[in-house]
Amino acid sequence: RLDKYSYKKENELYVEKEYFYADGCYKFTIIDLHGDGICCKHGSGSYILSWGGDIIRESKFEDVFSGNQDANFIRSESTRFGDGCSLISFSPSSMMPSTSFPSSRSPAALITPVPS
Repeated sequence: RLDKYSYKKENELYVEKEYFYADGCYKFTIIDLHGDGICCKHGSGSYILSWGGDIIRESKFEDVFSGNQDANFIRSESTRFGDGCSLISFSPSSMMPSTSFPSSRSPAALITPVPS
């Protein structure tokens, strides 16, 4: 779990590398626990998620308060990744973001294995 306290400097690029089993299926979830967006009222925020050198999700956050792109990002966003994900079929309801959040009020990123 990563949180805002891991990052001390503003306008700084941070790279987090994690290692996973290649044949696994994982879910990356980014959560805004304050509900005020990752961008723009409190600075610019973004992320890039890559797998095997390929970008599989890139945030394109703009001002959520003026109704611009990705304005529906309020609480969380999830992306499944890993070579094993193609072996699992997902129903639309299982792709919905969770409505339960950790009790901490800091932004968080979670990566969890998806059982096969």
